[in-house]
Amino acid sequence: MMEDNKQLAQRIDGAIQSASQEVTNLRSELSATSRRLAELGASRISQFGSLGCDEPAPASSGLGRLNVL
Repeated sequence: MMEDNKQLAQRIDGAIQSASQEVTNLRSELSATSRRLAELGASRISQFGSLGCDEPAPASSGLGRLNVL
């Protein structure tokens, strides 16, 4: 019985370590995605002016009006 508990504890510890590593990986991916979205947002602001002010987009972009909430 005690040996079974030790094995179970080791399996649980391994699962916790795996889950913790996965959370770390997901946070890293989320951070990279957030940075990329910020870059794209900054790129849009420099290309179209400030967002959310109902300025028409350039005719060649095919975007019409920008309405960002």
